[in-house]
Amino acid sequence: MVALLFIAVAAGCNARRVNPRILYEGEPDNPGVRHAVQFYEPHSLSFEWPPRAAQWQELLRTDGSWVKDGPYARWALNGQQVEAGSYRNDLREGEWTFWHEHGDIDYDRSGIYKDDVRVQAGPTPPGDDHDRPDR
Repeated sequence: MVALLFIAVAAGCNARRVNPRILYEGEPDNPGVRHAVQFYEPHSLSFEWPPRAAQWQELLRTDGSWVKDGPYARWALNGQQVEAGSYRNDLREGEWTFWHEHGDIDYDRSGIYKDDVRVQAGPTPPGDDHDRPDR
C-alpha cells in the first residue's frame, strides 16, 4: 500500500488511498469530480501492482456524498473485461455490455438500461436469426 501511494505521489497526480483497494484521483480544475480505480487484493508480498478490478467516475452531490456518474468498466481476476457501460446518478444508464469470464458476451444481461433496469435487449447471439424476447 505504501508503494502504491508513493508511486501516485511521485507521478505528480492528485491521488490518495481511501480504501485499501480503491485509489481516488480528483480533477484539480473540477473538485466535484473524481476518478476511482479498484484493485484486487494482492495474493503475495510483491511490489507489482495488483490486478485492476474496476474503474469509474464519481460526482459530488450537494449533500456531500459521491455517486457513480459516467463511464464504468469491470474486469475479472484473469484480466478479461466483464462489464462496460455508464452510470447516471448511481444507476445504470444507456448501453451496457456484459461478458462471461471466458470472454463471450452475456446476452441475457447486455442491453439498454434506464434507471438501473434493462429496457431493451442487447445484440443477438451469432446464428440467432429471430428476435429474442427481452427477459
